[in-house]
Amino acid sequence: MDCIIDEKVREELLSLGGVDDLMGWLKQALYQRSQQIVEEKERTGKKLIGFFCMFSPRELLDAADVLYSFTAPSFSEKDLAAGELYLPKTFCPIPKAILGLKINRTDPLFEATDFIITPAPCDCKMKTWEYLSQMVPMYIFDIPKKFDEPDAGRYFKSEIGRLRERIEEFLGYKISDNVIRESVHVFNRNRELQFEHCNLRQHNPSPIKGVDSFYALTSDLLLNVRDSNIFLEILNAKMKECVNKNAGYSGVRLMLAGAPVCWPTFKFYELIEECGGEVVIAESCAEARKFFKYEDVDLVDETKADVMEALADKYMHIPCAIWTPNTARIDLIKNLAHKFKVKGIVYNALEFCHPFNAEFQKVKTALDVEGVPSLRIDGTFGNSDREQMKIRIEGFIEMLRRH
Repeated sequence: MDCIIDEKVREELLSLGGVDDLMGWLKQALYQRSQQIVEEKERTGKKLIGFFCMFSPRELLDAADVLYSFTAPSFSEKDLAAGELYLPKTFCPIPKAILGLKINRTDPLFEATDFIITPAPCDCKMKTWEYLSQMVPMYIFDIPKKFDEPDAGRYFKSEIGRLRERIEEFLGYKISDNVIRESVHVFNRNRELQFEHCNLRQHNPSPIKGVDSFYALTSDLLLNVRDSNIFLEILNAKMKECVNKNAGYSGVRLMLAGAPVCWPTFKFYELIEECGGEVVIAESCAEARKFFKYEDVDLVDETKADVMEALADKYMHIPCAIWTPNTARIDLIKNLAHKFKVKGIVYNALEFCHPFNAEFQKVKTALDVEGVPSLRIDGTFGNSDREQMKIRIEGFIEMLRRH
């Protein structure tokens, strides 16, 4: 997959004034990226493989020398009605909107996708993928729900092995272990840079806005991961300059937790900042869940003789709400609250996202013991509830200021 950051662009990025300028460049690059991938497919004739969910081991796609990206970058509230041709109203909006986007056929990247790999972590996604697989070729792999059982790792390794075989079958050629190892090394560097980026946000004031950090930490979903690495190296250096100057963004320090954050739910970041808060870390699959309990960077073990076992071990370390019992996620949230010195937590209880919504009470109980207040927001994909959310967040932040 083509890189867009050559030496000339790298020099341009280094010459930019600071974090805000860099983020302006990244947002424009991401806006253009879908069309670039489609054009590269037309020019090279390479297959385009899409993926959903952070559980998908992209190292396999990178090693396969194909085009790959997050499959449906433009899904939104406007796609829900089409999704409801197949799925009920009382259904998680994330997979429903993704299905609706495919039905509407309005996303050029989605329409150009030849094959999709994805897990089925929850019931809503599992049933949605059954419909989606009738519209585009897919391979759906399983994730053990009792991740700490002795057989779970072996089972997941076998699932990842079958995934590799299915990709190879689709492409018509084998993916070598040595090339997978090379891709693992590149992705591990990305993890190190993302972990460094998050740790820089522990500083008060934070050197970057919460929503901008989300863009930076998900840049590898559309960019070639090598571009993401170069960008993060430059961005992190600018953030360090802010830390050294004690410059950045101040507000009531908050963690965003709960259901996966996606483009339609950016309003959480926006509303928190409008109300005088600052999202200094998000307990989400786009951010901190990548690092298990946030005790270290949690890399793929490059020293293991069996690279597929190493991949399986890493991708089993994403404490999603599908796990049971989910003590690792509670440990993660407590560690983040302590390390980032948050005053409180705003919990994204996305409508019909049952696994994460069901875990709120466990999270609240654990946080109460730690003396960290929490606010649950039952939200939607749209903006009809925006003002109501703002009133509640405003009151929560005012309460935190008084204490």
